[in-house]
Amino acid sequence: LGPLGKTMFVIMICLYIYAALWVYAVLVGQTFASSLPLSPDTSPVLSYWFYLFIFGALVTFLTTKDITGPVMTAVNLSFAVARLVMVCVMVLTLLHGLLSVGRGGEARIDPDPAPLYAPAGMFQMLPTAIFGFIFHHAIPTLVEPVEMKAHVQGDFALTILLVLLGYLALCTLSVSLFGGETLPAVNLNWEEYSPPSEVMGLLVRSFVVFFPAVSLICTYPLQSITLANQISAVVPGAPPLVSRLLAACPPIVASALISDLSFVTSLAGICGFFIVLVFPCLLQYTSKAYMERHVPGSSPTHYTSMLTRSPVVVLFVGAIGAAMAIASLTMILKDTVVESLWNVLHPHEVQWP
Repeated sequence: LGPLGKTMFVIMICLYIYAALWVYAVLVGQTFASSLPLSPDTSPVLSYWFYLFIFGALVTFLTTKDITGPVMTAVNLSFAVARLVMVCVMVLTLLHGLLSVGRGGEARIDPDPAPLYAPAGMFQMLPTAIFGFIFHHAIPTLVEPVEMKAHVQGDFALTILLVLLGYLALCTLSVSLFGGETLPAVNLNWEEYSPPSEVMGLLVRSFVVFFPAVSLICTYPLQSITLANQISAVVPGAPPLVSRLLAACPPIVASALISDLSFVTSLAGICGFFIVLVFPCLLQYTSKAYMERHVPGSSPTHYTSMLTRSPVVVLFVGAIGAAMAIASLTMILKDTVVESLWNVLHPHEVQWP
């Protein structure tokens, strides 16, 4: 891709991580503001800003410290196991709720279910799906400690399959039970989970509602440090402390201004279109052309697949990725402008979040 292409790719990675950090901050602020408001009379916005300030101060402090090492590895491993447990708990409680409804129970369910297929939401769904599966920028870090690298391809395939099944189970069951009341942060729907056992209900509610936000206290600094390293690559000579502050602080400020979780997640996904589809296709096309010019007959290689063998297919996939990114961004910005104008014209009807 050359120096310009490399710089553009690094910039897109930085934008994606900024958007991801923005998502994390909004999720934490909304979780605590919704579940632990400062007082019954306090505005939800003030509660959101309060918790966002506490979270921002904590993660910014951690970002400026060296948090690598065995302790942090153990913490991240524990959080990974806890996330798996949380998914299982959510699926089981959703199944229990649906079965209770089927037996005439009193499970909370929306009398007006959400449609299972809504074409108008495609431009919001696709970026969110990309955001949920993007990890390309972390592959070198994930692969480096693996001893048997020949098994990496199978390991990634199995991991993606398991994550996909988990997402499908959660999404399908959540929409089936909560219907039109399904929240962008679906774990917040568990605030009203009330099984026969009060103790069990308290444990499940607390775990499902608060664990994602608590786990982000570790995830946010690690992502910020990764972003700071990318900033240092784009701006050589920048002091490490300055790079880390530039990585950690802007998403907190942006979260205080815009707290629409669906909008922010879609922005991160749009960056993901370029990272997942556009740049890899450009790299494949240009590297293949380079090898054919300098070492004729060297292509295809051991790594060439059915999808990457034809330059036409490679360019087509890249063009599809760029088109989806542009279309999604256009639709999201249009909806945001329309909503903002409506809020200005009808300020007394504005609801948060």
